[in-house]
Amino acid sequence: MSPASSDDQDSSSSEPETRTYAPHHTQRHGQRRESALTPSILETSLPEQTTILKAPPQYECRTSRRNPGEPKAWCWITREASDHFHDYFKALMASWGVTSDHTATCVLLSEDWRPAVPLDLMALFSAENVPLAGSPRAWYSYRGFGTSLARAIVWFSKPRRAIDLDQFLECEEYPPMDASHLCHHEHCVVHLVYEPANVNQERSECQRRARFLRAEKRAVPEECSKHNPPCMMQASSYPPVPHAMIVPNTKQRAAVTALEAYYHQFAVLSKAHGFPPLPYINRPRRYPFPTIEAHLPSQFSTINLEKAKLASKEMLDECTTNAKKYRPDLTCSFCVATSLKTYATIIGLWAHIINVHQDIENKNRVEEIRRCAGLWYTYWQLHSKGGKRTNPTLVKLEEAQAEDFCWSDVLNWHVRWG
Repeated sequence: MSPASSDDQDSSSSEPETRTYAPHHTQRHGQRRESALTPSILETSLPEQTTILKAPPQYECRTSRRNPGEPKAWCWITREASDHFHDYFKALMASWGVTSDHTATCVLLSEDWRPAVPLDLMALFSAENVPLAGSPRAWYSYRGFGTSLARAIVWFSKPRRAIDLDQFLECEEYPPMDASHLCHHEHCVVHLVYEPANVNQERSECQRRARFLRAEKRAVPEECSKHNPPCMMQASSYPPVPHAMIVPNTKQRAAVTALEAYYHQFAVLSKAHGFPPLPYINRPRRYPFPTIEAHLPSQFSTINLEKAKLASKEMLDECTTNAKKYRPDLTCSFCVATSLKTYATIIGLWAHIINVHQDIENKNRVEEIRRCAGLWYTYWQLHSKGGKRTNPTLVKLEEAQAEDFCWSDVLNWHVRWG
């Protein structure tokens, strides 16, 4: 019905008119579609159930420190960023002997372990140097913005919108969002789901219950009944889903300890490379459970190596070849017995030796600094293509090679800590 004229409106004062919006249909390319709503005057009033769009939230846009005036992390919604991350994650998982959609076992990765070669870690690993709870989580950065690797995994699980980025950055109008670990292992990069932080915190109760039941030698349910997706309290088959990297297709017990999960992880890595099974270990003293299930197949659950999605030989060979090109592992020999930790920079390792191991004689610390400097200097000579001879780090490397290098030279470096 077309709008009434002004004369008609003046003569129809007895019945009030109501303005609403009726859908206007158009035809384009052989398909019927509904275009933007166009105004019309109807003789009846609005229906009782009418959807009214809310005004968009108003908040200040966060800007980049690296590029002032540019929205913070805007490039994280681009296809380029997604492709870059998936290539990185695929190579990272292959270095641990599995594909990027592997879910049969946890892959635990702290920031202390991220720079290291997994095969080297396996040679040094023991029950005494397991990364402690609360160790820094693995980090991922791209184009000047960084976050935990777990949050990056859930973010790049599907295409994202600009409004999703605002929520990811926790702008004022949005609740904090977490990458929740369904397996309850804080360093796992496999069993993840993106959900509000308060829901993530509520999952802690499921882990406590699962471990209580195991300690009491009672049956542990396959999954919790409080959350969706449910917490993984017992291993069993699960139907595949579209985003296998985020929502797992195998459930893992929340009652499995970090020590057991690390041994499962190295067992999978060993099988991928065709190495013999890992040697059995005895139950440590004061272990929280009656048995230790560090070997597969597990007596406590149905976790086994047959469910692991192993990386192809080509991917394993590529990882091995690339590992030889990478910089040497920066590991403190003073800490290997109690903490297996690697450093991203030689300066960070030196600062650790200088400030943390003050109980060790200076001459021993000098020898450790000289050893690390020798490894890094050899790497620089092979891969730097000349480099900048005046680089401050290179100057220190050359000083450490001198025969008269001593502790006073180390102090003169004024290496920052923390």
